Amino acid sequence: MYSAQFAWQQFLALNRVAAQPDGQTIQRGTAQSDALGQSNDLLVWQTYAHKTELRPNGPLTLPWDKLGMPTYTNAYQVTLSKGTADAQLGLWNNLDEDSEIASCQIFGQYAQQPRPRRQDSLILFEAKVNRDEYEHIRQNYPDQNTGNVGDPANCGGTGAHGSLCEAQLNARNDIRNGKYDHAAQCSCPPGQAICLPCADGTNEGAIEIKAAWRKLLPSEKATQYYTSKAVYYQDEYDPASQTYKYKYYNDTFALIGLHIIRKLQNYPDFVFTSFEHVGEANAGDEYVTLDGDGAETSAPTPATRQSPDPNTDRTRNHAIPADIQKVNDLMRQQLQGFSSVWANYQLVGVQADVTDCEITGAPPPKANPTDSDATKMAAGLACISAQDGSAAKCLQDNANYYMANLFVETDPFLNNFSGPGFGGNTFGNCDNTVYNKTTYDMGGCKGCHGVAQTAFGTDFSFLLDFGNGKPGVAPDTLQPPYAELQGLRVSSSKASATPVPGSGQVCASLTDSLTDPSTDKCLDYCRHQCETKACIAYNASKAGCELFTPDVPMSSLSLADAQGYFALLAPGTIRPPTIKTGQPQKAVFPGGYLHRSSRKH
Repeated sequence: MYSAQFAWQQFLALNRVAAQPDGQTIQRGTAQSDALGQSNDLLVWQTYAHKTELRPNGPLTLPWDKLGMPTYTNAYQVTLSKGTADAQLGLWNNLDEDSEIASCQIFGQYAQQPRPRRQDSLILFEAKVNRDEYEHIRQNYPDQNTGNVGDPANCGGTGAHGSLCEAQLNARNDIRNGKYDHAAQCSCPPGQAICLPCADGTNEGAIEIKAAWRKLLPSEKATQYYTSKAVYYQDEYDPASQTYKYKYYNDTFALIGLHIIRKLQNYPDFVFTSFEHVGEANAGDEYVTLDGDGAETSAPTPATRQSPDPNTDRTRNHAIPADIQKVNDLMRQQLQGFSSVWANYQLVGVQADVTDCEITGAPPPKANPTDSDATKMAAGLACISAQDGSAAKCLQDNANYYMANLFVETDPFLNNFSGPGFGGNTFGNCDNTVYNKTTYDMGGCKGCHGVAQTAFGTDFSFLLDFGNGKPGVAPDTLQPPYAELQGLRVSSSKASATPVPGSGQVCASLTDSLTDPSTDKCLDYCRHQCETKACIAYNASKAGCELFTPDVPMSSLSLADAQGYFALLAPGTIRPPTIKTGQPQKAVFPGGYLHRSSRKH
């Protein structure tokens, strides 16, 4: 049985100081000694391959031993520029995600920030893989991205596919047709399915890491956190070119969450462990939910855990199980004796054995591969609701059933995950995972990653599919992006929009497509006008820009279908209702995994 003690041992092993044999060359994925790292030390897991190294925009041909220092110059399909003269792009921590798989965004020390919702408070993320996973993908799928054009949710739709896409489609189709021979296995024919390697006593097996970071306020004690220098990004207006450019910056960030998954021979469906900073749960962190366009659908909500009794609220993170808390107390006491910064972190939970928990409500219809994202999401939400009556039993069967990191899986959709979620109802009974040729309705982290296995065909990994900007399209930014709503016009019942003089000349060539360069020029111009005047929302059309300034009540805004219009919502603006035939339409929540934003950067 995989225990909390083993989880702590793995955590501490990954947080040892990384090897630097000659002071220059980094031997990735290895430790210099058994010494635990402190702030600014390079840790073992930090030398793993970043997701953009695993999924480059081209063939994956560079062997692990030749990776050397990281560089992200060509990691994305957009050009990166320096934000400051001394900014470095080759740092080990590349914080290029600003949301929890586009379901929500979370802000640290929300009420204490001098500029809420902007770059001083948004929590950023990064994802990395170890040598075994990297080499497995490199050796078996070197042309992973070749020929993948069209629908990213189907890794290219029709036409030629690269080898990674072919394996993904084959595995997904086999699972949909009840063929589970290659599901949750340590090895299989690479062309038939993606089977990441398991630990076997000699090799450590596939490991994936997701880390959550935030900037600290001057009043906070940095010594209580592990801190490190990192790369982060901003999408900023460039007056010379009159366009927005991605610029990179460096700053010191504090580690607040670490999510670890590892594939073992006796757990080919991965073991999931998660750690948090102990004080962060009381740091005033708040989250906002997002829809498929990146628009906010909720007011800021405190990120909190519920009390151990009754622990059945399905809108908040569940309590850390009592037996894990006992291990936490023991481990932290020992680490305090060594004055280790890791004494300030705690294990949230462990998911090793897969658990099947029944639903009490009727399952929605079985999903078809051609269903829309909205239809798939509706089925997933219905499956979560169908388990409301059995939540207590689920937790009784497995205290870690709804395991979720408070800073990696924060909103109700993620912190109480069960069923097929955003993948559609593959089996028609709300199951999401296959293990030992049997399907399960697993909850929490393993259930969520089970969607990657059964709906995407990527063996529990969300790093190997072709949705959500993979391979790297553009890095996410520390300042939340504007939501871009195509074919909609925002209006107010309390005030008229303010037109921008002369903007019609810039927008005269506007097209209805978010991928057309003429559209980019108009949207960039209007966005800059909005930022200059600090507006809450604006419209762009061939007639020019229309701004809604902060004195317009947000509650008075609404959206309506409008051909040739783009409505854009500034960060902090909750998505208004869409008026169709006179009836407000509720935005799909949350619908952002496959389509973070309509705009293709």
